[in-house]
Amino acid sequence: MYSFAARGVTVQAREL
Repeated sequence: MYSFAARGVTVQAREL
């Protein structure tokens, strides 16, 4: 559950 949220934030920050 924590991995999913952490991964989503990392992906968004990288795409931004």
